[in-house]
Amino acid sequence: MKEQAPNQALVKAAKIIRILTVPPIPAAAFLITAYFETNDIFRSPDELQAAVMFLSILPLLAYPLFQWMPGEHTREKQRKMAFLFTLAGYALGFLYGFLWGMPKMKAMFFSYFSGVVLLSILNKGFHIRASGHGASGIAPVILSFQWISTSAASVFMIIFLLSCWSSVKLKRHRPSELLFGAACFALSFLISKWIFL
Repeated sequence: MKEQAPNQALVKAAKIIRILTVPPIPAAAFLITAYFETNDIFRSPDELQAAVMFLSILPLLAYPLFQWMPGEHTREKQRKMAFLFTLAGYALGFLYGFLWGMPKMKAMFFSYFSGVVLLSILNKGFHIRASGHGASGIAPVILSFQWISTSAASVFMIIFLLSCWSSVKLKRHRPSELLFGAACFALSFLISKWIFL
């Protein structure tokens, strides 16, 4: 029993970290940081609020709403619902950014949306498991490194690595799935830079 105690503590820590680093939370942190540290992504508080709504609040709503759904509550059903809410938020964000956003906002929303599309292609088309946590988790790292500062990117990298560790520890994802997910966002960001910047 004493030998199991450290492992149980690590599992509890992993569960807490996974909750605190669910992708919409670092996304909101990045958006708020970008608003105060840059002047070429958001032109007004309204644009920041719209971005938080599309990239954070709407995806997060899947979790409490799932508890109100009738029927059996399985992890797979929760994952699918979270994916649908995330896809809806990213798609609406892309539409908003395309119609009214500055170039970097367009690139940001396109990166998130096209990253989900690439994930779907890998998962459904090629049956290669790529993690949404990996894609959304690396996003603030890449965007901060490109548009804010290396120090901000370093903070988000620590958050991302903790999220990856918790996912692997809790056996939610394999390292390869997180890597493929992160690669999806990295590729989508390169494409968005070519199109919009």
